[in-house]
Amino acid sequence: MEVDFLKAEHAALMDLRARLLNLLDGPPDPAVVTQLRATMNRILLSHLAKEDAHLYPYLKRDPETAPVAERFERELGGLALSWGALMTDWTPERIATDWRGFGATARPVLDMLAERARREEEELYPLLAKKGWSDAA
Repeated sequence: MEVDFLKAEHAALMDLRARLLNLLDGPPDPAVVTQLRATMNRILLSHLAKEDAHLYPYLKRDPETAPVAERFERELGGLALSWGALMTDWTPERIATDWRGFGATARPVLDMLAERARREEEELYPLLAKKGWSDAA
């Protein structure tokens, strides 16, 4: 798993995020939202699992990078729980009956996703590249 692969996943997630935000600004379309969320869910959960299983443990083993990894986990680690709640609490039926409520709940989670991706790409991934991180790490 290369940093470029993680960045490609970020790009896909940011595209889906933008599409979902555009939908939230328009008339209710729960069917399309359900499809976008399913795609986002698949990519995001896979991405977070890779980071949790490989990237963060790797960084935490190095005394130089451990504080950064711990800070990122502390500051940005709530995304999985927030996303999970958005997926389970907001069924397609509930979205259809409370479009505005879904939008109000989804926007902060989507902002959290964007912030995490931005900070990982600006701060964390360059650190990984500097350390020569790869699958073998």
